[in-house]
Amino acid sequence: IQKAEDKTFIDTIDKVIADREAKVAGDAVFNAAGPFKPSVLAEGMKKLVRKQVPMGTVLISEMDFLDLLKLDHAAVGSAVMEDIVVNGFTYTKLMGHTFIRTIKYDIVKPGSIYLFTTPEFLGVFDVLTDVKAYIEQKGSHLRFHLYETIAVALGNVNGVSKIQLVK
Repeated sequence: IQKAEDKTFIDTIDKVIADREAKVAGDAVFNAAGPFKPSVLAEGMKKLVRKQVPMGTVLISEMDFLDLLKLDHAAVGSAVMEDIVVNGFTYTKLMGHTFIRTIKYDIVKPGSIYLFTTPEFLGVFDVLTDVKAYIEQKGSHLRFHLYETIAVALGNVNGVSKIQLVK
């Protein structure tokens, strides 16, 4: 169920971004060469800020996020780099913004980084019907079916942008 929800959400976001790009090229997508790095993130964030919405969350593939480990200690500070070497990259925030990292590469492809405004400026997500299970047993055979009804309303199309890395 979760994978289908995630795919539907990203497909919807991609359509919103494509619609904005069709109207004004460069309105919603920042194309950048090379690996993901803080300067690319900063330029991508400007897509949201120019629309006068605050920057909130970054959705990124684990492959792209790992490029940040290439930063040297002068860029991030020796105490932070020491913590990363000892504990791995455990931070969920960078530059004060929440990062959601995923290994669902069939949904969030490496090279595609999604930027979202804060929830109060974006829209709503409602669970209309919680997960229900239908179970049928005949002898030693068991059949089941799970379903739920959710709704997502994107109230502000300017609250989403995308960084597209060209490697």
